[in-house]
Amino acid sequence: MFNKSLRFSCLPLLAFAYCSCGVSASKSRTAQSEAVNRNPESYASSNSSDVTDIVFPQPSYPEELKEAWREFITDGRYRMALPNEFAEMARRHIDSYGGIYLPLLFDINGDHGYDDFAVIVVDTTRSDDARFGLVIFSAPETGRRLFNPSWVFRNRDLSRVALSRASARLVVTEYRDDGSQQSCFVRWHALQNRYTCDHKD
Repeated sequence: MFNKSLRFSCLPLLAFAYCSCGVSASKSRTAQSEAVNRNPESYASSNSSDVTDIVFPQPSYPEELKEAWREFITDGRYRMALPNEFAEMARRHIDSYGGIYLPLLFDINGDHGYDDFAVIVVDTTRSDDARFGLVIFSAPETGRRLFNPSWVFRNRDLSRVALSRASARLVVTEYRDDGSQQSCFVRWHALQNRYTCDHKD
């Protein structure tokens, strides 16, 4: 899954079987996404008692982050992704403590701020598989903290991934239907002013 462009492809020898299942799952997720986008709060509360615990930002998170998030979603184009929008293997690694959103607890971009947060979002204007994105909100620990969003991925199919931390790194892991998985590590490149997600540690 994870090359620099995060593209997914079917295995040549299993192309027919794998891709046929993929098309069916894709159609199901597309129909589901349209229902979620119409009324995400109602859809979440009616489908899982655990979904209502998955809220970003959590009440204990910094007020400046909440303000930045409200500004980010104010026009209605973006919202947090919901567990129901992920494939089954990915959902197994999503709970109210992480997977879709995550407090990083470390300074991911070298701005000396340790209140960095990652969250998988959905573009509500789209209903295709590539409606997901991964955003990091970070704020330098100087003066009044202003949280700025930066894209790691945008317009990608992230329906098979979950977020986690490992040794002060943000890990994005794809969970495949055959039980295998592949991870990449999010890194900030100051000179390029962007994030990448790289396989090599």
